[in-house]
Amino acid sequence: MVITVKIINFDINLLNMKTKIILLAVSLLIKMTVSSQSFLTNGQVYNFDIGDIIQGHHTSSAGHAYRTNTILSKLVSVNSITYTIQENIYSPATCQTCQPSSSTNTITQVITNLNSAVTHSNQTNCHTTKDTMYYNNCNRLTSEKYPDPSSSCILLAYVDHTTRYIEGVGGPFFSKFVSNATVQQEDYTLQYYSKQNGTCGTLITSINENNSPNLTIAIFPNPTQKNITIDSDETLSHFDVLDINGKVCMYGPLYGNKLNIEELKAGVYFLHVYTANNKIKSVKIIKE
Repeated sequence: MVITVKIINFDINLLNMKTKIILLAVSLLIKMTVSSQSFLTNGQVYNFDIGDIIQGHHTSSAGHAYRTNTILSKLVSVNSITYTIQENIYSPATCQTCQPSSSTNTITQVITNLNSAVTHSNQTNCHTTKDTMYYNNCNRLTSEKYPDPSSSCILLAYVDHTTRYIEGVGGPFFSKFVSNATVQQEDYTLQYYSKQNGTCGTLITSINENNSPNLTIAIFPNPTQKNITIDSDETLSHFDVLDINGKVCMYGPLYGNKLNIEELKAGVYFLHVYTANNKIKSVKIIKE
């Protein structure tokens, strides 16, 4: 009798182990299948629901602004979706005593060819381009077309343009680098989204702009003549430096935690530090 009970218990445990292995294998297979998808469709990229909020952050040498789209209505037909969207564009103050600007419009967006691959319209004219699919920091499947740095580029004046479409969030988000008489860079990145299945990032408004409360950053030495160390527990993404009149003096990606501001004239500036998960912190710095 005791032997029989032990055999039964052994068989049940073995069955549970086999079941777990099978479920794990199926889960991995599903993950691999999704990851190996070679493109995103228009229907996947622009799959919004009423109440969704998407915010993008636009930066250029002229300054920066936040565009917030709120989905008001959705009409689905055979091979198209029509959205009514409330669009708010917020531009931070360009000087300490200036007022920020904000405008709100209601727009209509019609998405067609839902089963067709989303189209990248890169303006890259020097390097060849490559396509890749990956999950971004918000765990959203992303389709990206980017200049291949391993390809040759001999033009003195050229444009390198990377475009990104994100599943359920939209696009195109982009990074554009222009090299001609002067070097220019322009970026439009995902700042925040709120959907039925979760949120990611920090929603920037006129109240909390430049102020993520749960982001702690230490800047030293300050004042400085050359280098600044940015100390944070979070992964840093990019930065911009504005003078007291709101003019963008420096911006770009952050590699590590060091920033060289030697090219700036002596004075007071505002350093905006952005993290990989779209948090932002503004710190006053003094260049000696």
